Formats: sequence, structure tokens, C-alpha cells
Amino acid sequence: MDNNEHILDGQKFIIPNGAKVKELRIELEIPKKSEIEAEFINQKLFFKKEKKLKNGKKINIDTSNVSLRTYHSIEKGEKVNVRYLKNVALLFTKLFKAKNINRYIDIKDLIAGAQELDPKTINTYIDKIRSVDELMDIIKLSSTAYKKTFFNCKINKLAATQINKILKIIGDKIKYPTNEKNYNDEKDFTEDFKILETSSVIDDGLNQLQEEHNICLYVGVLKDVPVISAEEITKVIEKKGFYDPYDNSDPLRHKIEFKINSLAEKRDYLIFNFTNCNNGSSIDVKYNMIWNFKELSNFIKKNPFSETVTREILDNEVETGVALPNQDRALNNAIVYYEFIKNQHNLPWGVNKNNFHFSSSIGDGKIIFENEEEFLKEAREAVEEEIFAEGEDRAAELHGDMLRGKWI
Repeated sequence: MDNNEHILDGQKFIIPNGAKVKELRIELEIPKKSEIEAEFINQKLFFKKEKKLKNGKKINIDTSNVSLRTYHSIEKGEKVNVRYLKNVALLFTKLFKAKNINRYIDIKDLIAGAQELDPKTINTYIDKIRSVDELMDIIKLSSTAYKKTFFNCKINKLAATQINKILKIIGDKIKYPTNEKNYNDEKDFTEDFKILETSSVIDDGLNQLQEEHNICLYVGVLKDVPVISAEEITKVIEKKGFYDPYDNSDPLRHKIEFKINSLAEKRDYLIFNFTNCNNGSSIDVKYNMIWNFKELSNFIKKNPFSETVTREILDNEVETGVALPNQDRALNNAIVYYEFIKNQHNLPWGVNKNNFHFSSSIGDGKIIFENEEEFLKEAREAVEEEIFAEGEDRAAELHGDMLRGKWI
């Protein structure tokens, strides 16, 4: 449905898919609709409302972003203000995350007739991080090593120092989840010391950024981004010579076939966004794509890149890893092929910062960027530098090597 992409544009009231909302509520093990207000408050999706007592005294009470009456209307499929359904989508996403399920509920998932089979946009929420525990909870939801970092605020030298410390700890000491079991921490406190050091640096940094500079870190996972990539497969097809430590006149040699193929894949990205703390507990992230996964897959099928090279490698080179698949080599050769031979310059080899859009998840207000124009300018320059200064120069060099018959 081509119009689904703009189904929310300019619309204030919409008809929800009540059956879908109820289905998700039951899946989240919330048996009664009457419990929904408490869930909003537990997930910090509430506002302070003044209430006057009988004795004339006024107090502030926590009030759910969506009243029980409004939620009843949503499950009945009655027309409601779009911001209420947006809050329900955010609540369900947070509740899935609390169950260690990385599942994003888009508002379009909850609108009657608004489902898309292969959209040109990917949406997610990024949450305000208050402690290292919250940060780890998000990282554990996805084992991806890919990330994009944004600085959507004014940053002075003091703030930059704190941000550098946080990013260094994330990069150096926080490991992405693996299936490995480690029982070495049962004998002493070595692992505990590492955890305390990591926690204190990140927690202190987050607190100082917020208290002294009004800067907060928002983190989330952007899932299933379609990108073009390449893989290299190696296979030993023949062995010659023999291994003799005393006679090296005819050393053992391996004849190895290196085969590179292009492919379309879906990739997850961790999103780190340093921005104004006044944007609430969450920020909506929308990523616009030039290619969806179906289009990219069809392009690869019609324009495949395949390259096979055979080399003889000495036995000692095998031990140094020369015979192992080289992802960088595969990717660089694929870039040369599509950029120079096929003249395709808009293929998604990764995510493009210019295609990100941020907006406040709480209320209808625009996200607060203190220097949005400067950020966008820097983002464009960074992308141009990455694509043209680094990528094109290297691709040209590789292309020249290929023309000369030199294989790297």
C-alpha cells in the first residue's frame, strides 16, 4: 500500500486496530485493561497532575499518559488522537524490552489498514540512559557490533571529556553478549573490580553531563537495516610438496580458491544519541531508506558480483591466517565493481546519517536540538568525507590494481 508511508502526515485523529492492540496486551501478559494505567506509570510514561483535596490542599499525582477510558476506546477501534496511540506503541515496546525481547512496536502496527510488507522506513525508540545497568540491558538485546553515534547538542570541552570517557568504556570494556560460559570469577573479585570501575565511570559521566550540561545519552537498537555486503569463501583444492623441518627444498604448499560474492543482508545498529535532556524518557528515530530489502535483493540477483582467485600458499602462511576469509578485501572488491563498473553510487553499504530523523516521543513537540543546523552540516560533511575522500580514493586504487592484474 503505497500511501502507508504518509498515513500519519497531517492527521490528528486516527482509527486504531483494536484487535491488534488487544492481541499485544494479552501477549504481554496484561490480562485486564484496567491494569494499563499502572503499566504506563511503571514505565515512567506519565505526567504530574494537580489534584485538590477536600481540605483545600493541592497535591501532584502521577497520571498515565493514556487514561483508562481512552485505552478502552482504542481497543474498541474508536477514533482517537494520534498521540494516545503513539504512547501505547511506546509502552508496548518498553514492556517487550523489559521481557528481554527486542521488538519494536510502530504506531503504524496499531492503525487499521496501515501494515506494510516491505517499508522504506525503519523506526525505533531510543531511551534515556540513567545508569550502566540500563545501558547494558539495551546492549544485551542485540549482539550487533555496528553502531552510529550522534551529537545533537552544544558540546564544550568539559562535556566532551565526559563523553569521551563514556564512549571509551563502551568501546573497550563493555563486551557484546556471547554464548561463552566463564566460571573464572568464582574464585576472586577480579571481575567485580572491573564491573565497579566500568559502572562508576559511566554513571559519574552520565550524572555530570546531565547536571552540569543538560546533556543526556539516548540509546536503542535500529533493527533489520538492509545493506549490501560481500563475503569471501576459501577452499583448499590441492596440496603439493611435503613437510620436513630438516629439508625445505620442496615445502608443503596449499592451492586455495578464494571466492567472493555480493549479497544483501539485514543488519542491526546500536544508536547512541547525545542530546538535550528535555526530550523526555524516549526519542523516536526514523530511518529513511533509498532501497528496501526486497529491492536490494532483486538488484543483487540481476547484478551479482562474483570473483574467484586461486593462489598457492606455503604451509607457514596458513598458520599466519593468509588462507582465512578476508571480509575487508571482499567488501572493497565489491565496492570497486559496483562503483566503477556498474556506476552505482547510491547503494547502501551502511547507514547514512543524513537519512535519520529524530522527534520527541513524549507529547507533540519537536525534539530539542540546540544546534540542529550545525549537526546536519557536520553529518553531511562526515558522510561526504567517508564516501568520497576515503572510500573513492581506496576504490580507485583497488580498481587500478585489478586492471593491472594485481590481486590483494
